[in-house]
Amino acid sequence: MNRTYLLQALLCLCAVSLSAQSEIAILQEDFPPRESYADPLELNNFLASKHAAVRLISSEELSREEFLQPEKIEAVILPYGACFPFEARDVFVHYLKRGGSFVSMGGYAFDDLMKKENGSWVKFETDDLNLLLSGRRGQPGDWVRFQPEQIVIFDPTYPFKRVETISPDPQSPLSVGDWSYTMPLEGFAATAMSGGVSPVFPDAYADWHPLVTSYDRFGRPRGSVFSVMVHHDGPYQGSKWAFSGATNVNLFSKSHPEMMEALWQTIQFMQNPERKKPAVPSPSLPSATYSKITFSNNYFQVNGEPTILFGCNQTGMVWYSPRENAETWERDFSRMRVYGMRVLRILHFSPFAARGYEGRAGHSAMDLAKRPPAKLIEQTDQLVQIAGKFGVALILTLHDWLDVELSDEELEAQRTWCRFWTNHYKESPHVFFDIQNEPSVLPGESSINRTLWNRFLQETYRTDSAVKEAWGKYAADETLGSIPCQAGAEEWDNPRAFDYNRFRVWLVERWINANMEGIKSGNPEAIGTVGFLQSEWQADKFLPTGRLDFSNTHYHGPFDRFSPIFKLTDRRFRGQGLSVGEFGGWDAHEARKKGLFQDEVRSSIHHFLAVGHETLGLGGGMALNWDLKDLDDCVFPWGLTYAQDAVPKDWFYAYRNMSYFFRSFRPCYEAPDVFFVLPDNHRLGAKIHVIHRAMRAAMDQMFSCHVNFGVINEKDLFELPQSAKHLLWPIPYCPDDDVFEFTVNFVKEGGNLYFSGGIGFDAAIKPTRIKRYAQLGLKEQEPKDPFQIDIPKEKQDFIVSKVGKGSVYFLPAPIELAEMKDLSWNPYKEFFHQAGYAGIEAQPDDPLLHLFSIPETNGRRIYTLYRNDRASEPADYEIQTIGGRIALSLGPWETGLVEIDEQGRIFSIEGTGSIQQNQEPLVETDAHLMIQSADGRPIGQSQRICLFPTRGGMCSIWNEALKDPQLIAGEIVNGEWKTHEALNLKKDDKRLHLNIDEDRTYCMLIIKEKSDEFTLSEF
Repeated sequence: MNRTYLLQALLCLCAVSLSAQSEIAILQEDFPPRESYADPLELNNFLASKHAAVRLISSEELSREEFLQPEKIEAVILPYGACFPFEARDVFVHYLKRGGSFVSMGGYAFDDLMKKENGSWVKFETDDLNLLLSGRRGQPGDWVRFQPEQIVIFDPTYPFKRVETISPDPQSPLSVGDWSYTMPLEGFAATAMSGGVSPVFPDAYADWHPLVTSYDRFGRPRGSVFSVMVHHDGPYQGSKWAFSGATNVNLFSKSHPEMMEALWQTIQFMQNPERKKPAVPSPSLPSATYSKITFSNNYFQVNGEPTILFGCNQTGMVWYSPRENAETWERDFSRMRVYGMRVLRILHFSPFAARGYEGRAGHSAMDLAKRPPAKLIEQTDQLVQIAGKFGVALILTLHDWLDVELSDEELEAQRTWCRFWTNHYKESPHVFFDIQNEPSVLPGESSINRTLWNRFLQETYRTDSAVKEAWGKYAADETLGSIPCQAGAEEWDNPRAFDYNRFRVWLVERWINANMEGIKSGNPEAIGTVGFLQSEWQADKFLPTGRLDFSNTHYHGPFDRFSPIFKLTDRRFRGQGLSVGEFGGWDAHEARKKGLFQDEVRSSIHHFLAVGHETLGLGGGMALNWDLKDLDDCVFPWGLTYAQDAVPKDWFYAYRNMSYFFRSFRPCYEAPDVFFVLPDNHRLGAKIHVIHRAMRAAMDQMFSCHVNFGVINEKDLFELPQSAKHLLWPIPYCPDDDVFEFTVNFVKEGGNLYFSGGIGFDAAIKPTRIKRYAQLGLKEQEPKDPFQIDIPKEKQDFIVSKVGKGSVYFLPAPIELAEMKDLSWNPYKEFFHQAGYAGIEAQPDDPLLHLFSIPETNGRRIYTLYRNDRASEPADYEIQTIGGRIALSLGPWETGLVEIDEQGRIFSIEGTGSIQQNQEPLVETDAHLMIQSADGRPIGQSQRICLFPTRGGMCSIWNEALKDPQLIAGEIVNGEWKTHEALNLKKDDKRLHLNIDEDRTYCMLIIKEKSDEFTLSEF
């Protein structure tokens, strides 16, 4: 062969080979400059030095489908952070769907879709989800739904904070050496949604790998700096994404050669991503700590000690997701344990009796009649075992998404299901049971509803003539057995509406009783409840709940509205202590679901502290956050840790600190002498929404009085404790005759009664009980429709009468039906004043200050404060306690607390500003702190003091005992105390001086003698 011809042939082969080789494309454009953007030329030269096939491309080339082919372009590097050319959107999405890949750096990727106008790039604004590319915004809801094409990486509410260093992540699949940069980062952690959009049945589409991670000065992770995600399923199957969200520095430059090397190894990894993810070490395990948790005297007892329990919830994805397994649960329960979380409630259980493992929620009550699937039993056994090992109680929500309006056969199936699980865990004292999550009873015209409705009417009236007589003009030509299940007109005097709402109560009671029978037949010692919605409309949570072991309500909304909803569920008079089954950081959730770049840390900390303190102060025993963690495969932004990297949100630290602060309290029930009476017959009438709204407003007026009080239904007044001396009965109007007679006797025996509006109607809303006024020592009044009365806002005089040994204070206006917050006076405070009853004294007498006291088994008393006020400035308060006057300051929405005994010795205190006792200084601070003695001595004489900060600042503590004081900053890690920092404290005279900087704010702090080896232990 001719030599020249051979050389030409070889050159042709090389050209074919080179043209067939896929390339790495680097976008080069003149977007408005930012300091975090990488230099495309520098990236090009670096990759070329690695002998990579690389080329610079323009937006126009990126927009050409014939150019952007996965077989030609192996990966696209996007150096411009949020900026991406809108014209390339559709082609780029198509490229990724066919297995193409990208590397984004320098900001929140794809968030600024750019268009060129008059030679300059400008941001293209749109609210059309079909045009968005970034996953910052989606369709907002309880969770955020996205279009399949959206690229859901980063989280607008997860910015870098308190970053001191960055270094390779221990779980990185790369080998980039051991290095560290000191670098205060700004921008966004490189996390992502790696699956479908269901919070219960999430399908995993991709594996996320952290490459480089940031840390605070104590070595705690602060978020991923550079990550890669490999899609094995879903709309982007085969695609690989690498991304970094720093916005204050160009990480990918010759100034940071280690990051450039990480970039190169990432590109190689994206070519061959089959390397196994390094094994995650299991947490070090404590010895088996099965806590015996019982419920008595209105509180949970942990190994015989009354304890305020904090915890969280989790969705049914624990049974569905392939990411959930024994290893995952070990880490989750270990973290709960060391963060002071003692309870995990798990929902969405019953769908797995049917097709839950197929991702199908739909099932029926009859699916519960058979033995549960073996897989469900095995998984739940593992959960129960691991929870017990870490001392965490488990609440199983026995069914979800099922009706309450059930046939007798369906109720029997639910009994069977309940009986199986309570018997199965009979030897597991740390397992409780929630019958159903948030039941809703809105019966319509189904055959089962009509059958049950007519059964209820038959039991109530017996005959057709009795129904017609009771319903009067609202009775149609109907006979028992075939009366339609309808409430009729929304009119005050409609007794059919009253019966309809009573029927709804009857349905709930029938359902609860059947399920509690199943629970108790499986294990008489099992503890059961129902987690009700915050609204009273979906299902009445007051009258039908007598068989439950404790009451439980959920709350999601702004935290200033929580307390009335919670307090209305107080049934401690019969031993059913109250609890919060769900609450969460509402403002943070709203910010994420709307895609806002908004830091809601302070409001979220306020929310968690307010719920915790109000739970304690209002007599509750448990509060559970919704939920444990943000999910990897769904943007469901309620968690205490962020998705993928599990970095704790800042309010998780505050929640932890509050839990450790509360852990030593031993609350006990003290039967109050004041009771608020719910007007059952009136509130179950046609204006049910209005009456319940009025009751919540009335609660706010009660809180302004600074009294400890209980709540009772008028139908339960026969169980009124002997301690009761004062009843407040707003707008009763139409109580049952026996309820009224009981109330008259209560007054005759020396009680004080407040009531408002009127009392002259019978239970059928007919004006036939005018003589009741005389029994209460009052002049007869013509009964009037309360919704047709003008209610004055100015102060009104009570009509006062003596009846036997007691007194009646009657306010003719139905004052609770007004906007009570607009009243010029507080009728309840005036009642207490005239009745000679004093609450807890507070100066100033701020109506927005919530102030309660709870006794302890050790003879101490806890005073809780919560300033339910959006004002901008701190306020100074002075309260009277059993041990003297305590002065402190509270900012808007802030909480305070004093634990004190009758000798005036203070063992725990919380607040800010100048904290004093009887004008003697205790603490001076601009931080917000929870301070507690750890050696049984008062704080001023203690040699071991624990500090649980929620806001940093300077602090001075008066203490006589510590001579050579030392501050230890640390936390519990894997069951053991880890010291992050130790420093000697300055002391002058009796004052200890310390500075709680931002990093220390998210620690637990100990002040002790330098020679003392004491550290804080876990629960």
